[in-house]
Amino acid sequence: PRDEKGKTEYFGRFGEIGHDLLGWDAPLQDALCFAGEGAAAGGGGVASPARWRFKVGPAHVNGYGALHGGCTASVIDSLGTAAIALGEGGECGVAVSLDVQYLSPAKKGDEVVWEASVLKRGGRLATVEVRAHAVPKGGRGRGKLLAVGSLTKSLRGPGASAEGAEPQSLRAGYPLNL
Repeated sequence: PRDEKGKTEYFGRFGEIGHDLLGWDAPLQDALCFAGEGAAAGGGGVASPARWRFKVGPAHVNGYGALHGGCTASVIDSLGTAAIALGEGGECGVAVSLDVQYLSPAKKGDEVVWEASVLKRGGRLATVEVRAHAVPKGGRGRGKLLAVGSLTKSLRGPGASAEGAEPQSLRAGYPLNL
């Protein structure tokens, strides 16, 4: 998916059975399952979360047998993007900020529920919060909080075209914010 339409279609089905995950996401293919669609945030309001279930496998752990921090960050990035794709607007944008707080480990074989909520979607930026909770033994309820991530994505905005667009900062009269 090289354009916004392709990215939106890809991430809008992220984790669905029968939907192939590509590239960096491929190791999540048999471990991640979409569990329910959240409502999109409108007017800057908080959306109800979209949920995915994830089983920690051998490809997802570090040398200590715990869910790798890089895998956690990658899942937060992908699911935050998927939450935006599930909403209105028809674009996913590009990440400008990713922050992850690692609170407790998950081990190989553990199940994790990931919840992604669009906190705010403006004309140029969208902010998503992604939370990872352990699934308690028995599979019911919410277990300990494992990680919390915040993802901010830059959006082209309403009416913008991906064809030949140059960054705002390169247009004449628009200041560079370095």
